[in-house]
Amino acid sequence: MGEDCLSEELQEKRCLAIRHCPRQAQQYYGAEIEGLPKALCGSWAEAFAFGGNSNAQTIQNSKELELKHGPDFVEHHLKAQQHVNASSHLKRECRAIAMELAKCLNTANITRR
Repeated sequence: MGEDCLSEELQEKRCLAIRHCPRQAQQYYGAEIEGLPKALCGSWAEAFAFGGNSNAQTIQNSKELELKHGPDFVEHHLKAQQHVNASSHLKRECRAIAMELAKCLNTANITRR
């Protein structure tokens, strides 16, 4: 599974969340927080896909993302990851927000069947 697929899946999740779980999506993806263009928790959780790992494949993906989106895109996710990881309180809060969104998305999928 390549970076393009992962990026598309994250975009799809965001669209579904905004449509079916607007309150939870606002908390997770929200408005600008502390100078970041996307809410802290969403960026922290997506850092694994956008430069938050030091393995060779992720480093290559980060370079490709920088070419595609600009260096600020990757830097944003790395800063969010560092900021949240530095605070156990923020980490717990972000996990709780992510779990609320996941529960809502799960419920939305069940009710659409």
